[in-house]
Amino acid sequence: MAATRWPSVAQKKRIFQEVGYQPSDAQWPVHKSKAQVLLVAGGERAGKSRVVAAEVLARTPWCYRAGQVAIVAQEYDQSRSECEYLIGDFERLQWLARAPSLPRQGTWSWDVIGPKGTIGFETISLSRAGVRELTGRGKAYDVVLVCEAGLVSYDTLLGALGRVSETRGLIILSGTLWSDVGWLPDLYQAFAGPNIFNGAVFALPTWGNLAKFPGGEDDPEIKRLRDTLPTGEFSRRVAAQLVPSAGRVYPEFTYATHVKEIEYDPELPVYLAVDPGYRPSLYAVLALQIVTESVTDQDSGKTVALETVRQIGEVWQHDLTHHDVIGLCRGQEWWHGVTQAIGGHETKQHQAAASTAEVWRNLVGTVENDPEDFTFTTFNAGRVLDGIVRVKTFLSDPALKVPRYYCAPGCTGTQQEFQKYSRRVSSKGEVTSEEPEDRNNDAMDALRNFLVWKYGLVERSGAFGVVKAGKRRGASRG
Repeated sequence: MAATRWPSVAQKKRIFQEVGYQPSDAQWPVHKSKAQVLLVAGGERAGKSRVVAAEVLARTPWCYRAGQVAIVAQEYDQSRSECEYLIGDFERLQWLARAPSLPRQGTWSWDVIGPKGTIGFETISLSRAGVRELTGRGKAYDVVLVCEAGLVSYDTLLGALGRVSETRGLIILSGTLWSDVGWLPDLYQAFAGPNIFNGAVFALPTWGNLAKFPGGEDDPEIKRLRDTLPTGEFSRRVAAQLVPSAGRVYPEFTYATHVKEIEYDPELPVYLAVDPGYRPSLYAVLALQIVTESVTDQDSGKTVALETVRQIGEVWQHDLTHHDVIGLCRGQEWWHGVTQAIGGHETKQHQAAASTAEVWRNLVGTVENDPEDFTFTTFNAGRVLDGIVRVKTFLSDPALKVPRYYCAPGCTGTQQEFQKYSRRVSSKGEVTSEEPEDRNNDAMDALRNFLVWKYGLVERSGAFGVVKAGKRRGASRG
């Protein structure tokens, strides 16, 4: 066997032939890819479990650096099909080193005889401790297969990247595009071109599973689905194509660009952007730090000092009082570094009760480790549409084309709202109003309010709305 990192297509083909697996034309591109992260999106009954299991099977003899393969899912049952395919193939090849351990509940595990030693397989459920179930084992993996990837958090991908970095290993993300929002659809778009993950996306349409639909795209069942399902549903559920929402307010936000590991810097002040939730809304508190970075202007070649906003944490919860939220903030490592909270006009007064600002001012400073010098500022950011423009300039600076806002992976509430915050859309997918819907926007309101408070609104001039430079609470270039 050649001492290369991964097998050639010809070597994979010989293994496939030995177990009787015959990829269709739609499935072969997965097996020919040299990407480090494979995103395999399948239509319903497209056979994606068989495809990704076969890819792991073909790479198993080359898993000699760590000798470990992890099969990850939110719940154990969601990786059952892939495991059954793998175990069946290993039995046919007589590669099993021992009888698999297959309890009804809990981790499945088995060992495979490799050319340079034993290769261990284990399933990992993220239901209890999240990505720590993967990263906390202290293991390096040659392959990490994530099943039903759309049901796990973005942290899972970041954790898997860390687990395979030592071995230059492979990550496979397998799932169905149940929605047009979330980190998996986001990567679906990003992986269509050059990207920082060296990732590639593969859409496996339902008709590519010739074992179930021998007529391919012309199979009678596929034709029936095309005639009966709405166009968008057919594209998503059968053709495995992403159908993005035209109404999304912040399409500029992407996980690959804006979500990254961020460390709290105790030398820098922490700002809190506060949007109090009164049922049925959420209570959103965003912990933010401002960092000055040097960026090169590609047009002039000059180095520019640019402030970036880093979201290091959040409280994003239903049905909490001001006291509850402050209590949660007190448990965060950044709490003692807070110098100022900024809330919108609704924090200034509330019917028949103390205002948000009053409660925060009265409570903060009464407990040990509270911030020593804390103020709560109420601020009216003005029109929502104007504030949205300011946020967009931080998602991508209009002059330098670089992001000026990042958030930590754990800020999942904020990430979710960036995906879901939308304008009204008709049944035909057409935007019916420029104004966003008043939902999925608690963190969005808090962030928008903070950025306008700190950097002002974007001043426009001329027919095309040229962005001008300015100062805080005045016009700002972005």
